[in-house]
Formats: sequence, structure tokens, C-alpha cells
Amino acid sequence: MSIYKLYYFNERGRAETSRLIFATGGQKFHDIRYKETGKNNLEQAKVDAVADTLTDLLNKFSPIFWKEEEDENKKKEGINKFMTEELPKHLKNLETLAHSYSNGGYFFV
Repeated sequence: MSIYKLYYFNERGRAETSRLIFATGGQKFHDIRYKETGKNNLEQAKVDAVADTLTDLLNKFSPIFWKEEEDENKKKEGINKFMTEELPKHLKNLETLAHSYSNGGYFFV
């Protein structure tokens, strides 16, 4: 039987579902985690906040842009609502995090 390799950051994130599926199915796998998620608990919390904000944005984006909507007017309304309400809100959240975390640099953490 093959042993799968799961590569992801040293956090739960989107890989956690795969980890749970492997565990539930009794499938052995190598859980290979990149160590680029903060040097201490505070940095880890900051990374989590940025990642969660991006996940929230993607969760609003994906159903609108990837869903097969037959009614063109509904699709346009959904895109318009996303562009005028959701996107600015989430970008503002990211901007706030960037100002709070970046210490004047180019990166969040």
C-alpha cells in the first residue's frame, strides 16, 4: 500500500481536512510541514489572522465565480455585490492587519 505525503504549512488550514480523512480511513501518510509560520506564539497568531482573513475572502469569492449560475442577472448581481461589499470589507481588514503587523515593511509578519 502506498504512503501518501501531505505538504503544507505548520498549521491546520486547508490541509486539516485531508489529515482528518487520512486518519479516519486509517491511511498512513507523511505529514510534512513547512516551518514558515512564525518564530513564536505571537507571530503564529498573526499568521493565523492573515490566513483566516484570506480564507474568509476566498469563501465569499468562490461560490460566486465558480458556481454555474444559469441566470445571468443573478450572476451579475452576485459579482457586483462581491465587488462592492465583500471585497472592500476584506481588503480593509487585510490593510488593518498589514498596518498593525508589518512594522513598516513589505510583509505582514
